[in-house]
Amino acid sequence: IGSDMRRIGRFSCSDPLLSRLHENVVWSMRGNFVDVPTDCPQRDERLGWTGDIAVFADTASFLFDTHDFLSDWLRDV
Repeated sequence: IGSDMRRIGRFSCSDPLLSRLHENVVWSMRGNFVDVPTDCPQRDERLGWTGDIAVFADTASFLFDTHDFLSDWLRDV
């Protein structure tokens, strides 16, 4: 489950562990961007008000077209 965002950024390198780490970031973002940007959906930090997205917004915007998603969320906040 995740919000529908178009993937625009990619990363790969000759180190398979680093490439795998990058793909883990992508999958983690997909799982945490469900209607609102969250941190840890398994804990009570899943409300996604502003803390983690303030740090992660640049990375999220590199990986996916987040304009509509983040604009809608910001209006809600």
